[in-house]
Amino acid sequence: VEQMEAALDESTREQQLRGAFLEPSEAFFVPTTSIMAAFTDLPEVVLPEPGRVYTFFWDTAAKTDPVVCIGLDVTTIPYAGIYFKRHLKPPSQDQLLLEIRALHGLYNGASDGNRHSRCLTGWDATGMGGVMLRQQLADVRPSHPLNFGGPKAKINMLTNLRAALSTKRLVLPRSWIRVQRELTGYRLDDAKIQQDCVMALAG
Repeated sequence: VEQMEAALDESTREQQLRGAFLEPSEAFFVPTTSIMAAFTDLPEVVLPEPGRVYTFFWDTAAKTDPVVCIGLDVTTIPYAGIYFKRHLKPPSQDQLLLEIRALHGLYNGASDGNRHSRCLTGWDATGMGGVMLRQQLADVRPSHPLNFGGPKAKINMLTNLRAALSTKRLVLPRSWIRVQRELTGYRLDDAKIQQDCVMALAG
């Protein structure tokens, strides 16, 4: 355990400690029991199937932060997590663009001759990096870049995510341990905690 703790980055270590002792006024995703109940025995990854509808969102805002992608099957309620990837170190711009296009093409192209899958791909369009991605991914359609700036945009998306999880309109694989940790340790004053998974899920 000590070796595992030593390997944790500082922000993750703080987040785990705070997750254990957060006051109710600080924790955003409450009640914790309801949030954790949204994590069920789903497969960690689900390949695309004809007739299904998917959404993917990439949290790519900061050059030094981890890059996270989360995919959901939104064909019917409850929506279900079907893909999760986290790059601890951001990939190169070319590699990132390649991954975004490859996943979009895979989940937007499943067909049995009669039915076709559909995929809506989004990414964090906040700041200049988001503007550049919008230009470089103009060929990815349909797409839905999101700007988390402004006084209400971020809080509205987080509130919607909390409601979806607490009512199990969104369910996620129990194996997504990193997502669980970030959700239970999340607070609105998030400048000093890692929240890439939370924002990717909120998108």
